[in-house]
Amino acid sequence: MTDITEFIAATDPLTKPIVEALIEHKEEDDRVDYKQTLDASSEKQWLSLTKDISAFANTFGGYLIFGITDRQHNIEGLDRGVANLLKDSNTIQQKINRHLDPHITNIRAKECRINSKTIVAIYIPKAIGRTHLILKDGSFRHANGNDKIVLHKGNFYVRRSAGNQLGDSRDLDDLIERRIDQFRESLLDKVAKVVNAPADSDVFLLSQDPNAKEGERFIIEDSPEAIPIKGMSFTIPPDGPEQEITAWSSLHKGNPNSIPSALLIWKWYAIRNSLGLKKDFKLALFKFSLWNNAPAFYWVQGLKGRDIKKTLSETLRGLYVVRTFWTDRVLV
Repeated sequence: MTDITEFIAATDPLTKPIVEALIEHKEEDDRVDYKQTLDASSEKQWLSLTKDISAFANTFGGYLIFGITDRQHNIEGLDRGVANLLKDSNTIQQKINRHLDPHITNIRAKECRINSKTIVAIYIPKAIGRTHLILKDGSFRHANGNDKIVLHKGNFYVRRSAGNQLGDSRDLDDLIERRIDQFRESLLDKVAKVVNAPADSDVFLLSQDPNAKEGERFIIEDSPEAIPIKGMSFTIPPDGPEQEITAWSSLHKGNPNSIPSALLIWKWYAIRNSLGLKKDFKLALFKFSLWNNAPAFYWVQGLKGRDIKKTLSETLRGLYVVRTFWTDRVLV
């Protein structure tokens, strides 16, 4: 039995043996779809291709195999002009990204000769840390002269069985669960790096972004525009990093969306040896660092395992997924 999942995860997912196995698969499912050809002059077909590719990316990743008949899955082959178009992944991305946010930038295409006929396989990797939504309505001119809308702004598509389906609440739950799993895998990879590092070494899990802009000074003030914090009121800027951390911790408790920038966290990390922090503030910095992909485990040295476990659980099941999945996406 063909294991499409292994093909998608392969170092080179478009070798000729893989393409040949995909052709012999002869079954459309949630990871493979067959196409006879593509009419480059048809806006309707470009919109359909946008739906195909975004659905694969939003689910498990997968393949579009062009040059195969739709029903019998026989090898028909492609004209030279169509093959040249389809194997140009940059052109494909430009056409589909007119209607997608964020853009898809990592598809690959390969031409193969099978039984003296030309086949083009397009590989769509699974989206990591993002969900591709319809940016704007997409329509084509029907034969009767009317415009028909195929893609509606704000929708997203997933691959289910052998077709593309409009995402619903169940798909949203699945996407969030997969996002949690992806974050968990990333976090465990960081833990492994710490465990495997030599005992006398300084471990930096990620490097600081050299292009990060200089952050504005953090100020909490008593004004109509200020974010209210229950039981607290600041009329002057925090004096020193300890007060900054205290203020951000309080802000976060009052509003979970309040998270310091990566630049500010790196500033605190740079002076970590001079900071005198209580347990709760160390745990807050641990959480903030995980959310901002900054070194996190320094802050919880010497703390009790149950406290670390509780904070880690909150991080995995907390705001990270909702914030990265929906901010400036659906709720705009």
